Parts: sequence; structure tokens; C-alpha cells
Amino acid sequence: MHPYDEVKPSGLGRYVFELVNNMLKCDTENEHVLFLKNKPSVLPSFPGTNWRVVVGEGGMFWIDNVLKKEKSVDVHLFCTPVMPFFFKPKKSVVIALDFAYKKLRAPSLKYWIQSKFTFWYHQLSMKRAWRVVASSYATKNDCIRLFGIAEEKIKVIHMGFTRICKLPHTVVDVPSRYFFFIGQIKKRKNVLNLVKAFILFKEQTGSEHKLLIAGNNSGEYYEEVCAYIAEKGMEKYIDFLGYISDSEAAFVHTHAEAFVFVTLVEGSFGMPVLEAMDCGTAVITSDTETSYELKETESALLVDPYSVKRIALGMERVASDEALREKLQKNGKAFADTISWEKMARDVVELVKCL
Repeated sequence: MHPYDEVKPSGLGRYVFELVNNMLKCDTENEHVLFLKNKPSVLPSFPGTNWRVVVGEGGMFWIDNVLKKEKSVDVHLFCTPVMPFFFKPKKSVVIALDFAYKKLRAPSLKYWIQSKFTFWYHQLSMKRAWRVVASSYATKNDCIRLFGIAEEKIKVIHMGFTRICKLPHTVVDVPSRYFFFIGQIKKRKNVLNLVKAFILFKEQTGSEHKLLIAGNNSGEYYEEVCAYIAEKGMEKYIDFLGYISDSEAAFVHTHAEAFVFVTLVEGSFGMPVLEAMDCGTAVITSDTETSYELKETESALLVDPYSVKRIALGMERVASDEALREKLQKNGKAFADTISWEKMARDVVELVKCL
């Protein structure tokens, strides 16, 4: 189990926490051993008594070192496609969420070298593992196409999400009409193209809409986005909310015209997309391999994330077509109802039991 020690878990950290939490709830017959790379500031606390924690000493080969001391474990579950290098478990399952490093251009020679090593290690780990869990059909296809993993070895188990709209909502000061994005403000999240598209939408329609962006408001990419907004003189129409709580996000979701999540690379359709759908919010998202399930269920408006014009057109369609918004809201909620952390954990437990 790694990572765990995040103050505000998101992405992989949230996935690991929710998987473990829900596996312990649905499988009370077996003992679960949780391996941590380093001692966290606060040890994890989970329901029940059928679990214990083993803390490693860090370092490059921490997985090998810590697993050698616990030889009684029957099945090892790794939350990334990284197996121990020297120690071979009796039975093993690795989880693959995405392979962003294979789809984004390396920003430096160091990153390029790291990505080559990561590819080799992921391929080695997935070939050695008994089974591979893929977070979506797109990730499954990547495992087959990029790494040469046998199709019959891979099981698709969709990532769950937190039903934040069931929480008490915390009121946030929001405009009357707006689009919303929440996530890490990084290049792979395509926030700059989102901003460009929103500005184009404003120029073409003269609409009163604003754009609200929630997430870490720091870093080089964030500064690049802010510089573009300032250059266009659009500061009063685009608000950065910084980090907001789940209860605040729930309020912002439910009052938004649409949730716009046009990321470049995701292992699946993304937890924020499901959270928005569960709140009854229309979703505009990327038309990529990961949108297979969304396309089949017509639960989101899909646009080319590399095309500013297509994103802007998607905003215009949702803002002006009430029937389309209602369709997206209805289909999105129905799709979100089929997915949960609980179902994900049950499926993983059943897979492990069958080994």
C-alpha cells in the first residue's frame, strides 16, 4: 500500500485509501496486512480488527525488504504496476490506472530517462503478476498494446468515487451562471486550453458566464495560465478558488451550468467527472480512449481536448440548449449510479479470492 500519508489525498492517494477502506468492510474473513513505505505522521485507522500495519524503512527496494519479513501473506495486491524487484510473491495482483508518461512529451532529458525506466519496470511487473486490474477499457487496451500483456490476464474494474453531494453543502459565493473545473492545475489537466476555450466562448456569445477553477493555485503552469488570462484582460471572469472541501465542491457542482474536464490523459473518465454526474451536473469532457463508457451511455458531451474551438463549441451548446443539459444530467446521474468504491472493492476481493 503506497502512498498513504497525504494531507489532502487525491488521485492515486484517494484511490489507495478508498480501496483499502472498502476492502476491509466487505471482506471480514481474511487478515489484511497494509505495507507502508515510511511511517506516516498519523498511522491509518480503518474499521474492524482484521488488519495490521507493517512500516518499511523507505529506500529504493523498500517493497522487497518489507515483504521478505512477512512470508505468511498468501496474495499480494500492488496499487501501482510495481512489483518487488528481487522478492517474488506467491500470488500477486497489480493495479494499472494510467500511463501518462507514455502519452505526454517528456519535458526534459531526465524525465525521458525516468519514463524509459518506468516503462521497463511496469512491463516487467505486469508480466510477473498473476493478474492485472485495469481502471478502464482504455487502460486495458494500453496494457495489451504498449506492454504486450495477454488480454485474458487483465480484469477491468472501474475506479469508484466519493458521493460528495450526499454531504451537507457548504455555501460558496458563486455567480449566477458559470462553468466549473476542479483538479490539479497541471499541463496534463489541460487548464490552459480550457481557459482559452472559455475566453473564445465569451467573445463569440457575449455571455455573462464565468469560469471557476478549483485546485492548487501555485506552480509554473499555474503562473502560465494566469499570465494568459491577464494578457487577455479576463481576470474578472475567471476565478481561482484554490483548494476547496468536498462539501464546498458539492455546492459549486450543483449550481454550475456544466462541469468542464477536458484533460489530456486519464486512466479512466476521472473521479471529478463521476462526482459531477452524481451531483446532477452536465459534464463536458475529453473525447479520448478513456471516454468509451461515457460515449456508450451518452452521459457526457465529448469534445477534442486539443481543439480550443471544439471545447468552446461544447460550452456554447450546453449553455444554450436546455434539452441537451437535461439529457446529460439524467444520463450522467444514471451512469454514476452504476459505480462506487464499494463495488470496486468487492470486485477486487472476488478477483483475489479466485487466485
